[in-house]
Amino acid sequence: MRSRIAKALLAAGLAAVGCKSSSNGNPTDGPATDTTSDTGTAANCPAAEDLISNFEVDNALAPVDGRQGGWYTYGDTEGHFVTGGANGYNIDGAGNSCSPNGSLHVQGAGFGMWGAATGVDWKPRPSDGDGGYGDKGTYDASKYRGISFYAKASTMLQGVQVAFPDLYTDGAAPAHDMPDPSGGANPLCTACRCIYNAASEYNCSPYLVQFGLKGDAAADVAFASYGNVQIDTTWKRFQIYFTDTKQDPGNGGYHTMANRLTVDKLTAMAIQVNADYSTGASEPRDFELWIDDVAFIK
Repeated sequence: MRSRIAKALLAAGLAAVGCKSSSNGNPTDGPATDTTSDTGTAANCPAAEDLISNFEVDNALAPVDGRQGGWYTYGDTEGHFVTGGANGYNIDGAGNSCSPNGSLHVQGAGFGMWGAATGVDWKPRPSDGDGGYGDKGTYDASKYRGISFYAKASTMLQGVQVAFPDLYTDGAAPAHDMPDPSGGANPLCTACRCIYNAASEYNCSPYLVQFGLKGDAAADVAFASYGNVQIDTTWKRFQIYFTDTKQDPGNGGYHTMANRLTVDKLTAMAIQVNADYSTGASEPRDFELWIDDVAFIK
């Protein structure tokens, strides 16, 4: 069974007409589906209190509302990052018109197993005292409806998705009780975590959106509202709404009875370029991507 994203994600989404949320968290006027070019108008630039990163100086999160940390890259064992040496990314000296002095530049080649991603944790992970890292922290994003960002690529880019790991779908989250998805009175597991194993009911399968219609029938239905979304060679603004996220139909896993993203317990976000499955076997999808002005949407 193929796992396009047992651990993470990448890629860019779509600027939009407003998608309002009702008090119960359901969209009231449909998802974002209209891309807009980089107009440079103030209305399209993130407010300081909503900014995640603008990459004017480095890869850091803007120190807002307790958010702290920096962007990183990761990928399967078959590929490598062309950019940034061990970091896997560069901070380029040119961005979109909202923050023209910098952007996150990621170029990958040969990632043919599941793909490669750039991501960020909302809080820094503590040292485990043995050269590794402790548990990820959780972040309450319930006052927001989603995220926006600008992106462009060296060529038209396919096979991308944006994901939001949370307490129940991130294997590096703190240990916790895992409620029975069928609504049982007792948790299936006490003080435990999901695992990256596609065959397990505890598989870590983050909630995400995928872009474009790529021949995967189940994903095409699940993310049909984003079927026309695609990153091209010009800066465009993209919007992803939390209410549109679902677990990857090709990589199911643990979920709570509510079966939706736990927005008040997010651990991270990631933008992923998936390997190419169009021929029936996974093959590399080489890419070069720039990202700028990532922000929450209220």
